[in-house]
Amino acid sequence: HRAMHASADSTCSIWRSPPDMSQPQARLVCDARASIGESPVFADGALLWTDPVRRLLLRIADGADGAPAESATTEQIFALARRAGGPLFGAQEKRFVALSDGAASILGPEAALAPGCRFNDMTVDTSGGLWVGAMHRGLLATTGAIFHAPSIGNAPRLVASGLGVPNGMGFSADGATLYLIDTLARTLLAYPV
Repeated sequence: HRAMHASADSTCSIWRSPPDMSQPQARLVCDARASIGESPVFADGALLWTDPVRRLLLRIADGADGAPAESATTEQIFALARRAGGPLFGAQEKRFVALSDGAASILGPEAALAPGCRFNDMTVDTSGGLWVGAMHRGLLATTGAIFHAPSIGNAPRLVASGLGVPNGMGFSADGATLYLIDTLARTLLAYPV
């Protein structure tokens, strides 16, 4: 775990050693001035995250100070995910995208989403399969869903529906259970996979 403590400093830095958690403090690590900061992911010695509103991928090297590097994206990227040592993937409005050097290198096929819906949060399983939650732009309950694609080249397939806003997706240590938060229902859900 990494602790943060408040600071008026608008530079960015990441602590390399674990803090003393007996008296945790928060510190501003980076004031990136993002409209929305989503899906922080460590990859290749850096922390990456997305600002879908400003259509940016942000990156700061581990241990670095200063403003994050920004890479403009042609389309909004709502989430980022990767498995250890694997490639970085993103979730655009209706498709997965493989990312390389801050740009889309491979676009997956579009998913058949309900009207008014878009992809939201995502995760990658131990086999490299891509999982994503879909939500309604108007936050309508029961219109959210979960989609899965075994790889970037496969069309995302609907695997669960009737949700609100699927968020905070992750797998159990053995990879057999997908956990997620339904933000609208304020529930933690577990799906065997």
